[in-house]
Amino acid sequence: MEVLISLVLSIIVYCVISLLIFGNIYTFIALSLTFADRLGIPFEGIVLTATVAFATLITSRTFMPWLGAVFRPPVFLAVGMLLGVFSVGTYADWKRREAIFEFQPDLELQHSFFDSIREVPREFQFYVHSAALRHCVPYIWSYSRMALVELKPDVAVNVLPADWIEKCGIKRTH
Repeated sequence: MEVLISLVLSIIVYCVISLLIFGNIYTFIALSLTFADRLGIPFEGIVLTATVAFATLITSRTFMPWLGAVFRPPVFLAVGMLLGVFSVGTYADWKRREAIFEFQPDLELQHSFFDSIREVPREFQFYVHSAALRHCVPYIWSYSRMALVELKPDVAVNVLPADWIEKCGIKRTH
């Protein structure tokens, strides 16, 4: 019976955290399975291993002797999910802000990593993590490359702010 209670509590914890961070219960699994190796973060495996190790330590009998066995899996899941998402998100935001600052664009538009993980599943084709315009050449931020990538005019007219498109006369090439 304890195993069943622990399982139900873990599912509830997963759903609550997923809804709060991602806006739905599917994105965490989808991102974990499809984008885990494409985020472009150096030592990503070490970060995720450290997250699991820390969650294990936090939920151990040594660290939390008062925590009952039925609560260890849900607490492990909560600590693992929160620490994993926030450590990766904080690092990704820092690298994006740093790269855009060094790029010195004429105009910029930035959304946090946390905004991106809530929006991308809904607006995959039209959501821009961040954009920069320098000398009327548009760029977007790529989390898989962890860099700004030049944006083709055919795509730029669909995703950039209208005033940027008008200011620079960006038009479709096809």
